[in-house]
Amino acid sequence: MPSFINIFCITLLTVCCRLEAKYVPGVSYIDNVVLYYNNVSGIWTCDRRTYPSGTFGCQIWRLNTPNIANELMCTNVCFDSDRNIKGLILTYTQTMLNPKTVYVFVESYAGAKSVWTSDYSLSLQSINGTIAPGDWPEVQEIVRANMKDVDESSGQ
Repeated sequence: MPSFINIFCITLLTVCCRLEAKYVPGVSYIDNVVLYYNNVSGIWTCDRRTYPSGTFGCQIWRLNTPNIANELMCTNVCFDSDRNIKGLILTYTQTMLNPKTVYVFVESYAGAKSVWTSDYSLSLQSINGTIAPGDWPEVQEIVRANMKDVDESSGQ
């Protein structure tokens, strides 16, 4: 009889956990990236940096730091219409919760048309392309939805 009670309790606990399980999203390394262009003032906000009027566009990079499994190198740079670097390049590091391969390259400029690709798996997260500044929130939403689909189908 005691083994029946143990099996019953374990089964009940399993059923309760399955019913109460909630989706826990994977970590998105583009969620906290800001990409914004003010058409009136001509001022760009590119990740952690605001660039002055007269800036044509910017690039955002997030790549794995060589030989440091749980760290990303993040770089922001702005450029003029001739693609010459304008101002200082901002580089900083970001710690990852779970090491994975990350490749983020986003270029945006005034008048850009969005053409980009993304990939996500339990070991990889990438986005690569040119993105119109006004399309950035939608791109983030699409990438999050893809992450959710992969995580849920993988039992995460």
